[in-house]
Amino acid sequence: MHPFSHIVWASLWSGLASDAANRARAFVRAEARKRPDLPPTSALRLAELDSRLQEMRSSIETVEQAYSRMLAESDPEAFKNFGFTIRTNNLKLSSSTMVVDIVGRAMLICGIAAYRNDSPYTLGRQLRDAYGAALMVNNDRIMNHNAAMLLAHKEA
Repeated sequence: MHPFSHIVWASLWSGLASDAANRARAFVRAEARKRPDLPPTSALRLAELDSRLQEMRSSIETVEQAYSRMLAESDPEAFKNFGFTIRTNNLKLSSSTMVVDIVGRAMLICGIAAYRNDSPYTLGRQLRDAYGAALMVNNDRIMNHNAAMLLAHKEA
C-alpha cells in the first residue's frame, strides 16, 4: 500500500497544481488580450511555473514506472529494498512541497484575483489543499523514516 498511496497522492497533487497552472495561464492570456502589442510580465512567471509542473509530473512518472515494473516482475524481494522505499518517500516529500510552490507561483501571476472568491482565477481552495499535502502524513515524520533507513541502506 505504501508506494501505491504515495504515487496516488502525488498524482492528485499534480492535478491540483495543474488546475492552479491552468488558472494562471487563463489569467496571462486575458492580460495578453488587453495589450496584444506587449507580452505581459506574468508570461515569464508562467513559463517558470510550467517548468516546475513538468518537473513534478516527471518525478511521479519515474516512480510509477519503477513500481509498475516491480509489480510486473512479481519478485517478492523487490519491495524489501530500502532504496525503493526511500525513493517513494522522496516522491511524497517533493510532490507535497512542489504543489505549494506551484500554487504560490500561480497566485503571484494572478495577483489579487487569486485571493478573491468571486474571481475565475481564485486559488484559495487550491492553496489550502496544497498546504494540507505536507500535513496529512507529516513530512518531518517521513523525513525521519528516511534518515533511519539511510543509515542501513547500502546503495547510493
